[in-house]
Amino acid sequence: AYHGSGADFDEFDIKKIGTGEGMQAYGRGLYFAEADKVGKFYKEALGTIVKYDGKTIMKGDKGVGSTGDRHLDDLIMQDFGDVDKGMNRLQEMVDDYPDEPWWREDLELLKGAKDKVEVENTGKLYETKLKVTPDELLDLDKPLNNQSKVIKKKLSSVLDMKLSDLNPKMYDPPGTVGVDPDSPVTLREMMDYYIKEGLAGGYNTIGRINGHGLTRRMEEIIGARGASEALESVGIKGNKYKDEFSRGTEGSGGTSNFVIFDDRVIDISKKYGITIPMA
Repeated sequence: AYHGSGADFDEFDIKKIGTGEGMQAYGRGLYFAEADKVGKFYKEALGTIVKYDGKTIMKGDKGVGSTGDRHLDDLIMQDFGDVDKGMNRLQEMVDDYPDEPWWREDLELLKGAKDKVEVENTGKLYETKLKVTPDELLDLDKPLNNQSKVIKKKLSSVLDMKLSDLNPKMYDPPGTVGVDPDSPVTLREMMDYYIKEGLAGGYNTIGRINGHGLTRRMEEIIGARGASEALESVGIKGNKYKDEFSRGTEGSGGTSNFVIFDDRVIDISKKYGITIPMA
């Protein structure tokens, strides 16, 4: 699997969560892609430095300065400083819509800025070996009823855990009264409450909720860290979900991204093309 980053390192560290893109939209963990083009995208998105007239205006995917013209900033940053790409796109718009002057104005603005734009890419692409098996990954795209038998058994163990054990400092769950640290309420019972109250995204049974729906509800109840730690405690080492190139494909086709909870199951085999001895 591949990992694109703006940082240079020799091992993955779970304590660095949030220092990359930081979205953590599919669970708390370290993110990897089965397709190298996904890793390359993040390498460029997180490792690009764009300067204008010697002044840094963009680091990674974040603006950190300005040309003095907000509209010009947007034109330059839209393609991570690739002015030629932006000019080609604008030229196509000029050709397609010759009566609309703003495309030509934008093109001339970008042409005038070209010689002042410098781009440096410090990003790295890591090729890794993930020491996990399919029965150790929760498929976020599949309903719980359609997970493998091994995963379903592990999920059942999680759902039967008491909320007080999962998060001793948890406040009263929504809609409940007097729940304290000694409460016997289980995660399964709390999920049933979410479904009954229509708070589970339209699902009417736990089994019909997909993996993403389950983890989102778990994060609401016990927090992002609590959710990943609960799954890891029963032998689920991470999540998987279809990447943007494969969403909408039927069955098991396409490529996936992975969220790994434990940095000890990750070995770097290559960093930007250089082979590294694995641990």
